[in-house]
Amino acid sequence: MAISNSMTPIQEYANAFTMLLPALFLIHSYSRTHPLPSSISQVVSNGPMLGILATCCHAPVSFIYHIRCAHSMDSSRLHNIWRRLDQSVMHCVIIVFSFVFSNSLLYTFLVFFPNAWAISCIFGIHGLQLSHGFPVQAKILPLVVLYLLPIVYNGDTRNFLSACFWGFLSFLLFLTSKHIEGWGHAVFHILTVPYSLALLRAAIIRAEE
Repeated sequence: MAISNSMTPIQEYANAFTMLLPALFLIHSYSRTHPLPSSISQVVSNGPMLGILATCCHAPVSFIYHIRCAHSMDSSRLHNIWRRLDQSVMHCVIIVFSFVFSNSLLYTFLVFFPNAWAISCIFGIHGLQLSHGFPVQAKILPLVVLYLLPIVYNGDTRNFLSACFWGFLSFLLFLTSKHIEGWGHAVFHILTVPYSLALLRAAIIRAEE
């Protein structure tokens, strides 16, 4: 069955490859001033690298999803396992960054539960599989705020405001994608580069405290 897709294959390829940019920029930016870890234990004990690892784990899942969309490999662009995985890994990234910025297991556990519930909704554990539209956005946006709050609590107002600015702008373009002929998704991914770099700066500051 052909996939119901409002984007062209070229746009989906753009969506896929731009999704790799945040992870690549984070690795490049961090490696310019810090040595890269040589073991898993060094990654786990290093807040900035833990955030980079989470970002790198999300990138291939989203990449595969958009490539599959480009080739109409699923019967529905919106209702398939790869989209559900893409959405779910976002929630996992939120949990990881909550720990990176708070350095608190208690806060991380508090953030874990609403994210676990959101993932269960995406996979239809409550009887309805839903990985798109307002219900998903309404779940993920407050949770994004939750993992950003420790940044301002730590006194890092500059990176908090920078992340909020780029995050709001990228999400706004994502929502208005249909008004710019479907290119909003790729632009959204591109603007997550400065957003992610703000998160990296905040993570480095937190790690050096």
